[in-house]
Amino acid sequence: MPDLTHGQWVAVLDTLERGIATAANAQHDDVVDASPGWHPPADPGPLPSDLVERALHIQAAQRSIAGQLRSAVRDNRQHHALLGAVNASTARPGAVYLDVAG
Repeated sequence: MPDLTHGQWVAVLDTLERGIATAANAQHDDVVDASPGWHPPADPGPLPSDLVERALHIQAAQRSIAGQLRSAVRDNRQHHALLGAVNASTARPGAVYLDVAG
C-alpha cells in the first residue's frame, strides 16, 4: 500500500478531531450514539512535517478527554452506589398489598 498523501493525512486528523468532539459531547448527553469505531490506515507512511504539531495537539486532547471520561464514569458509579444505599435504607420490609375488591 502506498504512503498516505498529505490530503489523506489531513482527512485522518480531521476524523480524529471529530472523535474527540463526539467524546466530549458524550459526557453531557443522555443518549450516546455508538460510533462505528475508527481503524488506523495500514502502513500510512510518514506524517508530513507540517502536520506534526496538529497531530501532537490531537494526541494531547485524546489523553485529556480519556481522563475526563474515566472521571465521569467513576463519579457515575459512586452516584449509583449512593442511590442504591438510599433506596435500600428507605425500602419497606415485606410485600405491600392493596385490596381493591373490598
